[in-house]
Amino acid sequence: MSTKHEFDQLCTIRERRGSQTGRMGWPPALSSLANPATWQSWNDAGLAYDSTLGFPEHVGFRCGVCREFPAFNVTTREQLRLRERPLVVMDETLFGYMALEWRPALEKILKLRDTCRRLEGDFTLLWHNSSLTSRREKAAICRAVRGAMTTSLTISVDWQKH
Repeated sequence: MSTKHEFDQLCTIRERRGSQTGRMGWPPALSSLANPATWQSWNDAGLAYDSTLGFPEHVGFRCGVCREFPAFNVTTREQLRLRERPLVVMDETLFGYMALEWRPALEKILKLRDTCRRLEGDFTLLWHNSSLTSRREKAAICRAVRGAMTTSLTISVDWQKH
């Protein structure tokens, strides 16, 4: 299946659900980065951003920044329209690779969120709905993202769909 076809399918799903989001990006769980091909494919498919760049085995700043930046094709030596939003935290990293319990995981999330806020950057968080099994866990994540770039309204809507 081509990247363009996958993107078209995402647009169809978004329209059926009535999403008003104008810009679409590619979540890191759906791809593995193989540059320059990945960024060029996302760019050609019309995606606005990608959030593939993050560490699988620990949280933090793989790109050295917490702000989005333009993707670049090193083969053609051209800047792309696509923007990269570096992934800072992913649930599977905290509970899988790092094997943390909820309290230390939340402490790490809050510390990284506060760093992003202090630097006026973007706090990009990937959290799978399947990781949220209790009201306590949902409340903890709402606390973590409060004031970050992700809105609690979007998170609430996602939770209620599952």
